[in-house]
Amino acid sequence: MTPQTKFGEEYYNGLWATVHRHDYCHELASRLVREHGKCRILDIGTGCGFLVHLLRGMGCDAWGLDVSTYATQNTCAPGFVLCGSVTDIPFRDQRFDVVHSQGLWEYVAEDSIDAAFAECLRVGGLQRHTIDYLGSETGEEEFATAKPAAWWGRRLNPKILIACPVHERKEYAFQKWINNVKAFSYPHLEWLAVDTTEDSEFLRRYGNQVPMFHIGGGWGWQHVARAMNKIRELFLGGGYRYWFNIESDILPPANCVEVMLRHGAGADWISHCFPRRIGDHSRDFDQGIGCSMLSRNLMQNFQWPDTQDTPDCALWEQVRPLNRFTVSELWGFFQCQHLME
Repeated sequence: MTPQTKFGEEYYNGLWATVHRHDYCHELASRLVREHGKCRILDIGTGCGFLVHLLRGMGCDAWGLDVSTYATQNTCAPGFVLCGSVTDIPFRDQRFDVVHSQGLWEYVAEDSIDAAFAECLRVGGLQRHTIDYLGSETGEEEFATAKPAAWWGRRLNPKILIACPVHERKEYAFQKWINNVKAFSYPHLEWLAVDTTEDSEFLRRYGNQVPMFHIGGGWGWQHVARAMNKIRELFLGGGYRYWFNIESDILPPANCVEVMLRHGAGADWISHCFPRRIGDHSRDFDQGIGCSMLSRNLMQNFQWPDTQDTPDCALWEQVRPLNRFTVSELWGFFQCQHLME
């Protein structure tokens, strides 16, 4: 049975006796405008689109999407409700301030959830999704994925690994880096550091505060490449969605993970600018791997060569000619510190 067939007239008549279920929409529309202002909003799983109708009447640039042909043909917001799936959202060159859904995700097949959420991130900034956890826990028959709240929390908040190479020559910054990462607000992350210091004393001093691997070797780009490949190995073996590489002397704000995911729109390489350690820090910024999220898709197809190239250049020279990877450079979405010795 196709979604268009499953969610047809018989489904809606059996559920509510009508496709026009309007009972909760006034309060929800008022709350969305109160919390987000007169924004550009996409409501996925909108049904007849009455919420879209109300939001547009309140001054929002609101649009709706629903998989049901019957619902979209009987919409309350004609011209602003499209028929389509959350796994292939039909907005190619447009982005929304808020992507909203209520009672959508339970009807998405488990093996399609990652693709669907990547689509939501592609088209939108802030994600607001309300899931029927109680129904999921009781296993309602029509649900494609009936899971408890904790499961959904993990699935819709992709697992992130924060990791970087370290060396005792940057010890002036490392304790501040540790304290900074501990303050991150994202709920589903793990972290580690790979130490290239010649002996194990640096590991002894900090290994009780952060998971660390000591590979030795010394200071220099070749040893950084070895450390990056060790992180890549652990990243690919750990079920993470992104590796967030933050150099050990760069301090982004506590909400940086959420901002990167929101504005990077599911790209394979999401980088944010950071001030250089020389020059006027109010104007002099770098872009690169020092504050970058690297996707599993990218890391499965790349490892750092044993050369004198910087990690940035080595990665960029391989990514640039290929059309299957996407790169998103962010400027000014938050402020970083770049510590000097």
